[in-house]
Amino acid sequence: MGGWEGGICMPGIFRWPGLLLAGRVIGEPMSLMDVFPTVVQLVGGEVPQDRRNNAELHFVMPVFQPEGAGACYGRKVCLCFGEKVVHHDPPLLFDLSRDPSETHILTPASEPVFYQVMERVQQAVREHQRTLSPVPLQLDRLGNIWRPWLQPCCGPFPLC
Repeated sequence: MGGWEGGICMPGIFRWPGLLLAGRVIGEPMSLMDVFPTVVQLVGGEVPQDRRNNAELHFVMPVFQPEGAGACYGRKVCLCFGEKVVHHDPPLLFDLSRDPSETHILTPASEPVFYQVMERVQQAVREHQRTLSPVPLQLDRLGNIWRPWLQPCCGPFPLC
């Protein structure tokens, strides 16, 4: 499912002395679905209830086939570069507490705090971009073509 809820979302850093090997780096994408509440439960803590963090945004998505599908059916891979992606400006905004399947895009008409959320996101993006330094391109055509497991889910089981 690529960047959809439960997909490949962000890097993770884990430390668990005596259980996880120190200094190990895994360079392949993985799912971090529910990792925060799971880790909190493992260590006997409680997930904070004083914040709302139920939004997930999509800035770029593959051009799904056929149109309107949530995957690239009939293809071996969803291509993630050039004309094979759609850039969303503003990004697509969803409320995961009410719409975990991400089927209803929020708009200023449907979400009273739409502009506040977008401003907060733009501020976070600007702050994040200031911390970045250039790296070699990793997910271009040559970087992806021979590693199909890095592609978004593209068909029915067992092809995903």
